[in-house]
Amino acid sequence: MEKHYGSTSYKIVTALFALILAQGLFDWIGVSNTLQYVLFLFTYILIVAYWVRHKHSLKRFPPKNRLGILIDVTAMFVLFLITKAASLQLGFYFAALAVLRAVDALGISRMLSEYVVKRVERLKFNTLRKIYFLEAMIYVLFESLSFNYGLPNVFGITALMLVWLFGRVSEHEL
Repeated sequence: MEKHYGSTSYKIVTALFALILAQGLFDWIGVSNTLQYVLFLFTYILIVAYWVRHKHSLKRFPPKNRLGILIDVTAMFVLFLITKAASLQLGFYFAALAVLRAVDALGISRMLSEYVVKRVERLKFNTLRKIYFLEAMIYVLFESLSFNYGLPNVFGITALMLVWLFGRVSEHEL
């Protein structure tokens, strides 16, 4: 019988989510402009939505090796970076989101390598992985626009919301 690390990963990830949310609340105290308020609000929506989706995937496809736990902990670290990037320039926020989507795609690859899934589900997960990579590339594009050309904050926030909504609608359509 194979050993699963699902309960270990679930407990570690739950504790890290709680720490990330608490740390983010302390960071919210030092917010000084409207852009940071919008990014912090978006960050909390992102974190809660991520947790809702992630806890179901941990129960359905628990990690079978320590690499899966490492990927889950890396995703939590990137969420922590996102909360920190919300108080910095918009480009750093885009960079952190790109890394999160790349880690998500890596998590899907881990799941597909560890589990035998039906052909339809495999196609769905492969499509989702491609969407995550597309999202990451779009975030990198906006990051470079932000740093190199001084992307206006209003345009950056609008682009952020549209790309994020595109990803979530694509997830639910699959």
